[in-house]
Amino acid sequence: MTIQPTLPDIGRDPPTTSGPRLRLRPGTRTPDRIDGAWWPHSNNLAAELPDLLATLRPRLGPIHRVTYNLTEWPTTPPRFADAGRRVRLDGYRFKPAHTLDVHGVSGDRIALFIVAPNTTPDIANATMNATTAAASPPTLGELLTSSARAPSEHTESAAAEHNWDSEGGAPLG
Repeated sequence: MTIQPTLPDIGRDPPTTSGPRLRLRPGTRTPDRIDGAWWPHSNNLAAELPDLLATLRPRLGPIHRVTYNLTEWPTTPPRFADAGRRVRLDGYRFKPAHTLDVHGVSGDRIALFIVAPNTTPDIANATMNATTAAASPPTLGELLTSSARAPSEHTESAAAEHNWDSEGGAPLG
């Protein structure tokens, strides 16, 4: 009798109402470029991955590995079951921040830019659009620069509007 090791319970919450918040570039992938953007609902990677992998499976086929930045996701099991397969979750300290790669059994890979779960919807959507809508796919450096700038621009804009309102600049109703 062979004892099968049990895979960890991923503590999955009920399914989200709209599935993964994911945008992918159409067409073929370009080396050293980001293929899309993913805005997870939480920072629980194991709970978020089933919906993401189900969406990516038509492009990649069976998935065998996910690589991510170790410092960005709290405790994550080394593997979990997905579509009847074991998927390895490999965290690396030196993997670029805000990225996640999904590897298919075929050797194909999809590189995703991760939008932080607590990002406001307007900034998240702008970042996801910038990642997938450009004629030339952005590099990771370009994405990190633009996403770091967006929250500060939003904060500065909100502060200016608040000052305007507090100084009597609000329109009369």
